[in-house]
Amino acid sequence: MTKTHKKPSPVQQKKLLTAHNRNEFFRRLEHLVTLISGNKETFRLIPQQALNSYFTCRIQSLRTESAAGHSVDPKVLSVIKSIAHAMLRSENVVVNEKGDMITLDEFLTVGLTLLLLTNRLEHSLAKNAASFVTTIESMLKDLDRPDSPLETCQKTLSSIAIFESNMASCFYWTNLVFGDGHQGIIPTIYVLVKVYSHVQKKTLFTIDGFTRPAVRVGWCNYPDGMIWCSCQSSALGLTQKDPEDRLPVYIQMHALQRLTERLDCVDPNIVTYFVFNSVNEEKIIKGMNEHYLIEFRYFGRKAGYLLAVINHGKLVIRTFLFLTNNGTPEGRKLHLLTGIQKHDKKFLSLDRLSTFMDPELRRNETIRRLFIDAGCGDLFEITKAQLYSTDQIASHVTVKTMMEYLMLHPVDAEAPPDFSDARLPG
Repeated sequence: MTKTHKKPSPVQQKKLLTAHNRNEFFRRLEHLVTLISGNKETFRLIPQQALNSYFTCRIQSLRTESAAGHSVDPKVLSVIKSIAHAMLRSENVVVNEKGDMITLDEFLTVGLTLLLLTNRLEHSLAKNAASFVTTIESMLKDLDRPDSPLETCQKTLSSIAIFESNMASCFYWTNLVFGDGHQGIIPTIYVLVKVYSHVQKKTLFTIDGFTRPAVRVGWCNYPDGMIWCSCQSSALGLTQKDPEDRLPVYIQMHALQRLTERLDCVDPNIVTYFVFNSVNEEKIIKGMNEHYLIEFRYFGRKAGYLLAVINHGKLVIRTFLFLTNNGTPEGRKLHLLTGIQKHDKKFLSLDRLSTFMDPELRRNETIRRLFIDAGCGDLFEITKAQLYSTDQIASHVTVKTMMEYLMLHPVDAEAPPDFSDARLPG
């Protein structure tokens, strides 16, 4: 008869888990000590009493909590914690002169435990490990330098809130600190990510008879908190008594919706970060009817324009024009090259980024040349790695249909003319 295995009791399960954690910690500790000392035998010189102290007083894994005075949804805290764990396990730091690396997670939980406790345990370490202790002490002194592993952790964890921040609703930013706690009577140290928040306030603007809500354009980071955008009067061609006068910048909810629709395979939260970047760069051209076109760049590639007007001393972004849309310099060049109108662009889905991410379209040299001649070449430089979802990457019509509709000839025939320097109407 086969023997039935009795399920371990909760006490036994806890002992098994502790034993597993202990073995895993010592395995990682041995690996790090070998890298730092350059000698596989160094770890064996550490007395068992010191090893026990390393394990018992080790720095605990990462936690997240709302900063004092800031209310953060528990679901957001959970997401930020998951992102932080993933980033710490994927990012590496150098730990010796040979360039060997460990993950940021290993550095925070094992490396810092080693750095902070070695001085206290020096008297109990074997004399043969003196060079190892000296190396640890020198590393401890270097923790404040700008490129230290600790600073790398801080910078990495301060950027994780970008995935949850949204200009339309709420901003989040984070800071890495170390918290004190207890496991029973044993004092412990743990890695803590404090999360700060700012809820956006909506303002109503009435422009051309339409009243629509808008929010202030800005972004956040630690330790600055919220950073609000403003545009220099001279960048708008305004004559002011003080050329340094600046106009606060707002964006209507309608414009944020257009960004989501037209950059349809990009994370909506990350898109708003590039709104902030683009406004700060102040690459602005004067359009028609007292409108301004603010160049919108996504990972450094021009993807369109933010169309804005001045309203009661504020610069208000009304909508987002994709690079091929009517009303942009590139859209007008595209009309000169092909004669297509707004409804044609809609039929061919030329007003969406996902169309230009389609591999079949990108391989077609004739279509590529057409859009490059129209000034839309940057759309082909955006990579899949910079997108949120690759599921939507597809032409909404076939390349064959697009070629026929635009009456294009294959690349080996006469190339389409280059009107990139043509004078634009208006």
